[in-house]
Amino acid sequence: MGRPQKMGLGGYGGTSGKKLWDDEGKGGGKSSRKARGNDRAKSNERFFGNPGEVKENWDEGYLQQTQIGLNGKAVAERHHHNHGTPAVHTNPHDHKITWVRRERDGKEHIVWGKAINYREGERIPKLEEFLP
Repeated sequence: MGRPQKMGLGGYGGTSGKKLWDDEGKGGGKSSRKARGNDRAKSNERFFGNPGEVKENWDEGYLQQTQIGLNGKAVAERHHHNHGTPAVHTNPHDHKITWVRRERDGKEHIVWGKAINYREGERIPKLEEFLP
């Protein structure tokens, strides 16, 4: 079946859905890792910005809106897509974002909260409502 996906900041979490390994569990080699790293760095820019800002990013044809917290780091993200799993994700759905510093490397990494789904007729909050 291949290896599990590891994506996002520090190689953990993430939302792009891009496959990092082939079905044999092998990567694409050094050059493709470098290209993925460049794509990942560009995609990760959406997690940092001006306090209170909502950043918009398009990933594989769908809109992602990222709420930036008072410290300049993401606190929530709204995905305007069900990722092909309507039983698990509504369109749209939100994820709360927390930041954790790992002892291993001292770097902060994102921890994605479970999907917050909105069923038909349910009120969808403004992203600003995720600010503390």
